Amino acid sequence: MNYFALDPEVAGELGAGSVVNRSTYPPEVSRVECAFHDWSGDDLVTAFPVFLVTGGLAEALAQSALSGFEIRDATSTLADEGGEDDIGLVPRASLVVSEAALTVLRTRKLELCEVTAYQP
Repeated sequence: MNYFALDPEVAGELGAGSVVNRSTYPPEVSRVECAFHDWSGDDLVTAFPVFLVTGGLAEALAQSALSGFEIRDATSTLADEGGEDDIGLVPRASLVVSEAALTVLRTRKLELCEVTAYQP
């Protein structure tokens, strides 16, 4: 049997309504609230340490003979974007900084840090 590694879109993060036991690795999540920043429409996304699927994909998986997964309910919300902060986290880009923040960061060693213009 052939297997494939998947790297789904990171469309958000676990929200405040999530219940997470961080004393284990990976963390155990008993209640999921995904606070979405952005979503391209993919039926499979991730917010560490969980993977989320749309209702249609959940139904297809439930009706299949596949094993190794559990489908549970999750709550979805829109993430608070936090306004115009100088330093922030965004899906796919990870760390985004303003020009002023980059100026401060460049006063220290960043030899291996790749810097590119951020396009939301």
